Amino acid sequence: MIRKMVEKREVSIQKRFSDAHALLEALVPKGEPAWLLYLDELERAAKWKALAASSRQVLEFPLGKQRAYVAELLQRAGTELNDMDDVADGGRSRFMESPSLATLSSFIQLIPDHNRLRAELLKCDAQLSDQPFSGTHAAIKLLLGELDEVFVKCEPFKSVGWSWSSESHAIAVCGGFIALCDHKEKLPTSVANFLTRYLAPRDWRSCEDPTVALDASCQALLSALRAALSGLNLNSDEKLVWLMRLQKIIAARANTIVSNKYRKAYGRAAEGLIAWRDVAKLSISEDVADRFILAIRNRYNRFTAFRRELDTRS
Repeated sequence: MIRKMVEKREVSIQKRFSDAHALLEALVPKGEPAWLLYLDELERAAKWKALAASSRQVLEFPLGKQRAYVAELLQRAGTELNDMDDVADGGRSRFMESPSLATLSSFIQLIPDHNRLRAELLKCDAQLSDQPFSGTHAAIKLLLGELDEVFVKCEPFKSVGWSWSSESHAIAVCGGFIALCDHKEKLPTSVANFLTRYLAPRDWRSCEDPTVALDASCQALLSALRAALSGLNLNSDEKLVWLMRLQKIIAARANTIVSNKYRKAYGRAAEGLIAWRDVAKLSISEDVADRFILAIRNRYNRFTAFRRELDTRS
């Protein structure tokens, strides 16, 4: 009964305006809910062209939490109309309302054309440029092939345990591993486990079991990253430079964890070190890779539990 009364009032408000444009121009800035009911009615009636036009008009106003919903309506209308401009603009607006690896992965699946996707990612990159450098922003730059810039932006920050505030370090390492594995059809198990952990949703990432598979959304992100970074075609000297950069981050992280005796993270520290070793075996030589792990074992010879984690993953 109350809902019917509210809807009746909103309809009466709508009737005061000559057209949809005037209605939205008058009601959206005031926060009147009648405009939202109007968009819902367009969707229910499958008036996709009108819904797309009205959604675009509404998105020009500051909307707060309702922006994501309106962007979703624009994306839906674009899908029904087979209009990639509406799909891309709606999808990008939804992503920018809640940037994360999961929403980024969902966004890139909307745009199959490589050149169009690159153009959209450049827009996202620009919009995020005035915010603290996050893992999501790092992933966007990796998708644009900007591996070097990601590492440069990570360097001013301390990599302490890879909490959410230093997530960009983890994504940078993911990008480095992918680039160094070149065109390998099958990634080493240790690398695949590492990528799974840090491209997975946040609420799972602290789990000690690295065998849980990526969901379809994050798998799409991994595939896109591999496609973007395998084309870098690093030569042997460049691979050595990237390996040393990766080693610096991985070793610093392990040192922070082990030196502070954070036992719950021993497995994750070992996981990164073994992944580095396996990438180094592919990139330079098995001897260099094995010597690095031996040096780590000797450095932490008093930390039996950590050495056990290394042995388990070896």
